[in-house]
Amino acid sequence: MNYKISVIVPFFYSNFVESSEDKNFSLLSFDKCLSSIFKSDYKNFEVLAVSDNSSKESLKIASKYPCKIIKSKKNHGAAFSRNKGAYFANGKILVFLDSDVEIKTNALSIINN
Repeated sequence: MNYKISVIVPFFYSNFVESSEDKNFSLLSFDKCLSSIFKSDYKNFEVLAVSDNSSKESLKIASKYPCKIIKSKKNHGAAFSRNKGAYFANGKILVFLDSDVEIKTNALSIINN
């Protein structure tokens, strides 16, 4: 059976970072995270990207992908953002990913099975 999977990705990238190199690396990791999800061989999924009052640059990255973007007006932390994403999720299976994690193309198929 193909269950709908809700992939919930909380993210927070502040406007202040130690160096532009650190900022670019972090945002690149977030982009790779979302890209890896949408390269999945399993297609019955939704992605909920939950901004924990994150920077505009990170919101631009999330908006490049067909995901539902949920915004918080202030920073509450990852647990709050995970719960907020779960509240809006429509899937039978919830998958929580940190914003710097890349998954393999068959990961969601394995989870469904």
